[in-house]
Amino acid sequence: MSELSRRSLLVGGAATTAAMIAGCTDDGPPDLARGRGDAEPAEVETEPPPAVMTRPLLGSSSLTGDAAGLAAGMSALLFERSLGVIVTADDPEGLRVATSLAATSHWPVLVGSDREPLPEATVTELRRLGAEHVVIVAEGTPGATDTSATGASRTVTAEPTTPSVLDGLQVAVLQPTGTPRLPDDAPLGEAPASQPGFVVVGVEASGGAAVATAAAAGISSAHTGVADPREDATVMSALRGDPEAPVVTLAMDEGSAERLTVMAAMAQRAPELPGGGVTCFPGRRMVALYGHPGAAVLGLLGEQGIEGSVQRVQEYVERYAPLVEESVIPAWEIIASVATGAAGPDGNYSKVWEPATFRPWVDAAKEAGVYVVLDLQPGRSDFLTQAKAYEELLVEPHVGLALDPEWRLGPNERHLVRIGHVEAEEVNAVSDWLAALVREHTLPQKVLTLHQFRLSMIRNRDQVRTDHPELAVVLHADGQGPQGAKQETWRALKADLPEGMWLGWKNFYDEDSPILTPEQTIARVDPTPWFISYQ
Repeated sequence: MSELSRRSLLVGGAATTAAMIAGCTDDGPPDLARGRGDAEPAEVETEPPPAVMTRPLLGSSSLTGDAAGLAAGMSALLFERSLGVIVTADDPEGLRVATSLAATSHWPVLVGSDREPLPEATVTELRRLGAEHVVIVAEGTPGATDTSATGASRTVTAEPTTPSVLDGLQVAVLQPTGTPRLPDDAPLGEAPASQPGFVVVGVEASGGAAVATAAAAGISSAHTGVADPREDATVMSALRGDPEAPVVTLAMDEGSAERLTVMAAMAQRAPELPGGGVTCFPGRRMVALYGHPGAAVLGLLGEQGIEGSVQRVQEYVERYAPLVEESVIPAWEIIASVATGAAGPDGNYSKVWEPATFRPWVDAAKEAGVYVVLDLQPGRSDFLTQAKAYEELLVEPHVGLALDPEWRLGPNERHLVRIGHVEAEEVNAVSDWLAALVREHTLPQKVLTLHQFRLSMIRNRDQVRTDHPELAVVLHADGQGPQGAKQETWRALKADLPEGMWLGWKNFYDEDSPILTPEQTIARVDPTPWFISYQ
């Protein structure tokens, strides 16, 4: 006996039992349902439930799995019930037919074949929906379709491929030829009202059936084969057109889903960076003044005030702009914690300046379209502790972070006695925290710069994480001196560069001999750096 038949028998049996109990009133209390002992119970007419009941998409979500899993997940997300279901193989022709049928019937589309047992996800969803009619788009089985003179395909009843699942249901197999048509007795749903929402399908996900299901439920904005919605102008424009609409992302696995979800949220709602967009590279290059406000000895940034620094960095931007295809954005790299010769009250050989010291600079930079990077020289402290001290500035959309391992000391070390270093584990702790900060505040991507001029400065560099979509990790070559020596350092640093790292270059006014002009920097430094600073 089929599951559907057993369900009918149980319902009928329960009704019969209730009637028997209602009739046994001789020795029992009066029948309260009748109101009076000799009155007949009133008949209540009830409307049968609709053939299809959809659910509103109340919030963003992420689905993972193969084609069958994604289709079933989308159906469960958007459909309360459906007496009819379309099943198709995950191939272009079958999906074309299924999508057309779904647009007419407003049924969900699940994945399966008329040649083999249905996937477990499809079976589970068929049962949850309470399906009574199943239309299977065949994989070209010869002779299964009679085609009329008009070319319209007619359905034919077929033996179910999985009797334990489809026994008791009305099953039709439809060839993917001609104009698809549903059975005459198909319980069609009503056209749902269009509802806000987006479906974003990752590059490796098979989301055709899921997209068709979303459209059947009233969500028509879908984008497939998306590698990064932040870098796809069409997708980003659509998402930003309705920043409050829910987004459903589809991906093969949890890791891909997490990245796609983060990128979609950033594309939809994050404030834009100076110059536009929400990703740092490759759409732009940055040219920066480096230093500490009011301290000329530490770099060009300290040689003038805020207004002078805006003007001076803009002059560099104007010189670089004609030399590259990308937009050139002005930047300041501010030394926020400064290495010191004395231990200081905390014994860390690092002066941590209050965030309020840099607030006027950060605010002025925002107004002028200047990107800001806060540089840390932690001494005997650690990078994460000092980074957290500047959280109120780092939540600004145009503020990134730089770690300078040269000034990261061990417990008994002193500055200028030996070159400092940092372990990959500590760098990753910072990147994990910074990425979480970006997610929490729905910020655009942030620059995370790692300064280096010796290989020993970043231990286990190959283990440094570069896979946070919230961050653009820049390896910044800090070598100074003769240009030949700087080029040797550059070649060593870029060798075996971890995948996903961007390269930066520094020009020193007093220490380089000679300092490269903007034209020489672009012509001689290969590959062209994405972040160029002046100290």
